[in-house]
Amino acid sequence: MEARARVWPSAHQRAYATKNAYVASNTLRGSADANRDSNSVGEIQGTVVLFDGRLDNVEELRSFFSPCDGNQDSLLVNAWRKRNLRLPASLIGDFAMAVVEGENQLLLARDPFGVRPLFFARSGGWVAFASSMDVLLPLPFVDRTPNTSWMADFVEGIKADGTATPYRGIMAVSAGTQISFGPAGMETRRHWNPPALDDLLDIDPNEAVEEFRRLFDQAIVARLPDRGPAAFELSGGLDSTSIAVSAAPIMVERGQRMLTLSHVLGRDADSQSRVRDERPQIEAVLGVLPPGEHRWLDNSHQPQVASMTDTILRHGGPVRRDFNSVQHGLVEALREHDCEVLFSGFGGDDIVTGAGAGLLESLAQDRRWDELKQLISHPLSRLAWRNAVGRHFLRSHAHRRLSDQALAKPRLTGTQFLSDNELAQRRTRFPLVPAWGTIGARERWRAAAPAIGIRGQDSAVGAGSQGFEYVYPMLDVRLVEFVLRLPDRLKRTVEDRRCMIRRAMEGRLPDMVRTRDDKSPSAVPVAAARFHLEHEDYLALFKRNLDNPLLTQVLDMPRGLAALRAFQDLQGSNGAFSLRHFRAIAQLCLWSEQLLHHQPYQTE
Repeated sequence: MEARARVWPSAHQRAYATKNAYVASNTLRGSADANRDSNSVGEIQGTVVLFDGRLDNVEELRSFFSPCDGNQDSLLVNAWRKRNLRLPASLIGDFAMAVVEGENQLLLARDPFGVRPLFFARSGGWVAFASSMDVLLPLPFVDRTPNTSWMADFVEGIKADGTATPYRGIMAVSAGTQISFGPAGMETRRHWNPPALDDLLDIDPNEAVEEFRRLFDQAIVARLPDRGPAAFELSGGLDSTSIAVSAAPIMVERGQRMLTLSHVLGRDADSQSRVRDERPQIEAVLGVLPPGEHRWLDNSHQPQVASMTDTILRHGGPVRRDFNSVQHGLVEALREHDCEVLFSGFGGDDIVTGAGAGLLESLAQDRRWDELKQLISHPLSRLAWRNAVGRHFLRSHAHRRLSDQALAKPRLTGTQFLSDNELAQRRTRFPLVPAWGTIGARERWRAAAPAIGIRGQDSAVGAGSQGFEYVYPMLDVRLVEFVLRLPDRLKRTVEDRRCMIRRAMEGRLPDMVRTRDDKSPSAVPVAAARFHLEHEDYLALFKRNLDNPLLTQVLDMPRGLAALRAFQDLQGSNGAFSLRHFRAIAQLCLWSEQLLHHQPYQTE
């Protein structure tokens, strides 16, 4: 495992052995120096704590658990001795941690939103854990059999389980979850859950905006390195631009350099990509930022299929969302500026600054009939919303519509693996968005769903293997809990969406960005454009794997090939499948070819 991990860039290495355990760490300079005072491994009298990430409530913990001076690792060991399995619930920050206690006690835990990755494998009396699947694969007891259920979910876009990986023998620790191993076996429980729906704040709207702004700025400060530069992904949307304009004055005061990076299409990009040009909005934001380095990243010359091969090798298998894998210029810019921290707006529209889906349900629950009337013109529909029986009917209808859509949606999974009804039931059970619920209920659903943790772990592994780390102020647990406890009426009105962040950014963001509602949905637009340029490469890859024995267990490869041809012929306009489907199949093709022909994970 140590040999495998050495390919990851690191500035500090440390290891510690006990009678029955061995822990080691490779730490980036930014991770070790920015907001920490240790090298990741703490040990006192047989208790070993391995901590990866950032701890934001050090002083609070010190006042409770370690009144004497000491570094963070000593503090965590002392806190563990007093709180034991309750410790993860006391920690604020982005982290993955392991605690080895005595001869046969092990705890693994991951932060509330899974910003830091943590995988494990177990067999008999052995447990191994790591920040990457790839580091676990050489171990002789790890079952490297492909997980066919994961493969089907991967292609269909179903995020059923935050623990599943491409291998049967490797699992991920879910976001907000801790797993303990001991004489009684393995026990899993959540250490973080969203606030209860009835736990709402009684707060004045102006006070809410001020507190949102304070918590937002606090989240940014907590993630800035103490020294050295920081980079910011800057799209034309509300979340990333709010982070950049809020961080800029803080960094100027500290004398730190700011690097901004924008994923855009080249000006001569193929029109088939159908991606909105965000340059005017980005340029407006650059106009209010202090002078600094900005890079336009289009990377139109980077082959996408070759990038997928590199991504699979870095991760040890296919991944859902590793954005930097299709933006080589991003990594080059970070290295050129000796920058190890990259800010992203991820988490904003999911939880903190979302569009307010569920407005009708919230209006009906709060009995705001005049506002509801503005959105529903038909008298019978208005009557249904005003009455408990009618709302019950509407809720049932919404769930039936979700089931009908799941059954009618085209498929790429083979019927020999899942029947139409089985696949529809799985899609309905694990929807991308809930069919019903108030704004607050839907936000809580998103906060606890596995999708955020899955993306966090994939991006963290991809970034860490290239020498930097993503940070997400919008996933600061203090900010998230505050927003979840706000009444729905403060977050969305009939006239406006994303009310809180828009009011908080008055005077910071140009109005053309602060008030816009037409943001492009593509996070990395060059990925879409490059797909059309490499269509023949995708076709060749699919054809080569039509009879691949691993893929044909799960997928209908002829249907996938036909869909790929139709997608290009119709320029992606038929809506049946998206680029995500074809990139997923392409990854499985490349991965299975490695497994079937190259066997890179064989051990003596």
